[in-house]
Amino acid sequence: MAICNCSNITHTDWGWNSPSGCPADPALCSVDKIVLTDGPFSPATIGATYATIKGSQKKEDACSLRKTLKDILNNSSWVKATAIHRKRASKLRSLLCDIVGINCDCASKLDPANTACYDANLADKKTNCTDPDYEWKGCKCRKKQQGKAKPVIIEPPAGCLDPLAIDYICLATEQPKLCVDGKPPANTKSIPCKYKKEYPIKNTYLFCNKKFCTNADTLDIARVTPTNNSVIYENDGSLPKGYIDTLKNGVKKVIQKANNGKKFLFLADGVGFYIPETWPDALVEEFASAFAIVIFRTWFAGNPTFPYNTVTIQSRDAKLMGVFKIQPVSDRNGYEDSINEIVGTENSISLQYRLKFRVGYKLHPKLISSKQQMKNILDNMSGVDYSINLDDATIIKESEVGLINLLKEEPIGLAKLLK
Repeated sequence: MAICNCSNITHTDWGWNSPSGCPADPALCSVDKIVLTDGPFSPATIGATYATIKGSQKKEDACSLRKTLKDILNNSSWVKATAIHRKRASKLRSLLCDIVGINCDCASKLDPANTACYDANLADKKTNCTDPDYEWKGCKCRKKQQGKAKPVIIEPPAGCLDPLAIDYICLATEQPKLCVDGKPPANTKSIPCKYKKEYPIKNTYLFCNKKFCTNADTLDIARVTPTNNSVIYENDGSLPKGYIDTLKNGVKKVIQKANNGKKFLFLADGVGFYIPETWPDALVEEFASAFAIVIFRTWFAGNPTFPYNTVTIQSRDAKLMGVFKIQPVSDRNGYEDSINEIVGTENSISLQYRLKFRVGYKLHPKLISSKQQMKNILDNMSGVDYSINLDDATIIKESEVGLINLLKEEPIGLAKLLK
C-alpha cells in the first residue's frame, strides 16, 4: 500500500487554540474552526488553511498541517472524546497526503503495471531468491532464521459490554455459549456499543431542501413517522448518557421561540401549528423529538452539519400542520455548525394544500371584519383556487387548476402580509 511520508520534507507543527466557546458549548466545537496561533497562516482556521494549501499544493505546508492535526488528535480533549471530530481530523490528514505524495511500497515496486514505482533490478533479485536457505522477506532476499515455532496466541473475545445496548455481547446469537449466567468473560475486549432511541410520534415529519417537502422528495433517513420513529447510533463512550434527550430539549427551545415569529396566514380554525395562539406543549415536544431523531441519524451517517433547510409536517389524515424553514448558524469562514432558528413560512403550495381541508369553514373570528381583504389576497394569488364567500365569511373552492399552477411564485400581496 502506498503511504504518506514527510521525513525528507522540511516542516514543523504549529500552535493552535480551540474555537471560542468550545468545549463549554459542544455545538461550537469543530476541527475546521480550530484557530492556528503561529506559523505562516496564523490566525486562520484549520479549514481555511487546508483550503489554501490545497490550492498551492505546497508540500512543506501540507506536512506542517498534518503534524499539527496529529498534535490535535493527541492533545485536544474534546477531539479525542468525540468520534465525529476524530474522523474529521483523520480525514484532513488523509487529504493532505494527496499533496505530500506517496512512497512506493514493495508490492508497487514489483508490479510491472505500476510505471511510477516498478523497479526491474528489485524484481530480478526476487526472481533469483531461490536458495532453500533463503527467503524473500521485507523486500529483500534474507537467510532464513532457525528457531522455535511461535506460540499460538488466542485473542480474547470482543464485544459490547453494556447490557442496555442493542448489541450487548450476551445477546449475540452467533456465540450463545460465550456468556455464563448472562455475564461475558472477564477478559472480553470492549468495543463501541450501539443504542436505539425511540420517541412516541403521532404525525409525519419530512425534511428536505425544497420549499415544500413531500414523500417523494424525502429520504428515509429524513422521514419520521409513527412507525419510523427511532434512531440507532454508536457510542464509544464519548457521548454522555442521555445526550440525545439533552439535544432534544435544546431544539425544543428553538421551536418555542419560533412561536413568536411564525409567518402563517390564519384564515379558519387552525390545524397543528396553524393557530395564532401558543402552540400546545405536546405538539412542540413531538416536533423536537422528530428533529432530534433526524439530527442524530444524519450526524452518525457522516454529516457534521445538519443538511436540510425545510421541514413539512402532516397529520395522520394527511392534513398539513406546518411548514418551517431551518436556518443554520454560519461562522466567518462559511461553515454551518449549528441550527440558529426555525421560521414558520407560507407559500402558495402549502396554502393550496391546506385550504382543501378547510372548505366550508368560517374565517377566524378576528378576521371576519377583514373578509374582503382576505378574499382579495386569495383571488389574486397565483396557484390558489380558493376564496372567501362574503355572505357568510366561509372558505370556498372556486375552480380546478392544473398542477403546473401550484409551482408558481406567491405574489407580493402574500409576501407583505407575512412580514
